[in-house]
Amino acid sequence: MEDDGIEAVLDGDESVSDLDDEQIEAVLDDIDDAVARIDATIESLNRHKRTLREKADELRTFQKQRELFPEDAVESLDNLVDTVSTLESEDDADGATSLIGDETDRRE
Repeated sequence: MEDDGIEAVLDGDESVSDLDDEQIEAVLDDIDDAVARIDATIESLNRHKRTLREKADELRTFQKQRELFPEDAVESLDNLVDTVSTLESEDDADGATSLIGDETDRRE
């Protein structure tokens, strides 16, 4: 089924009763694909959220360490910056942004 026809069914512009079995299967496949992309995006965002919370905790710990031991804080901050850079690179490699972008592009 053409993408325009599938979109018309999903948007309610075309009746499902007008579709043959092959077209219905195509719509169901598209829905399953969209749900899988959404699930993957949610999983990626949840991982990113957990990582950010962990880093926030590390930054709070760093603040406390800096107050107590100013000379050790510089080394801890350098290690934290390296970790954040690594995580950002991994996020780029995971393609979380492209998954979100694909959904946005598809709706337009």
